Amino acid sequence: MMINATLRDRRTEFIELPGTTSRYAILFERHNWENARHRCRLLHPRAHLVVIDDAAENTAIINHLLTIPSK
Repeated sequence: MMINATLRDRRTEFIELPGTTSRYAILFERHNWENARHRCRLLHPRAHLVVIDDAAENTAIINHLLTIPSK
């Protein structure tokens, strides 16, 4: 269910879900809420922390995360 995965650096990966205009940045770093929100704004002025309230969206993101090789 995931397309267009691109690796910007080793700490951030961008994914897009088919059939949506949503784009997700997966940050491979630990952050508290405020730092994570700030990091989103650095990526794009309209970026925000994701709120997933749809089972299909949640499943698509989880399935993508399971394909990422561990370091």
